[in-house]
Amino acid sequence: MLEEREGGDALIHLRVPAATKARWVRDSRAAGRKLTDWIVDRVEAQAMNVYPIPQTLASAYHGAGYALAAIASSHLVALRYLDDYADDATQDALVDGGAKARRAAQNWITSDAAGPVVRELQALGHVSAGMCSSWEFVEM
Repeated sequence: MLEEREGGDALIHLRVPAATKARWVRDSRAAGRKLTDWIVDRVEAQAMNVYPIPQTLASAYHGAGYALAAIASSHLVALRYLDDYADDATQDALVDGGAKARRAAQNWITSDAAGPVVRELQALGHVSAGMCSSWEFVEM
């Protein structure tokens, strides 16, 4: 939830497990930082490459999901969703979402089964793993 505050500042509400907050508080104190400043620093340090999905790839775009992409000259040139190629167990984990899905995606990407897809994309550009959503591909 984002609320505009006087002076252009905004208030962001985060809901996290109590154990996560406790760890963040400990880590921010150890760094001698206010929790808010520590969180902002961590978020901003996580530079993500975000590529818009061009209209030329509209038929390949299927909404939110884990994918491999070929990138050439800083542009997305090909897109392959993991659930179109992965085994049933990996597909089930991807549907479950969260940490389980991320682990399953990482395991599949490094498996021999991913080889043909990776080689196909390598012929088109640099291969990257990430997620698609809102007509964007975000590198992991």
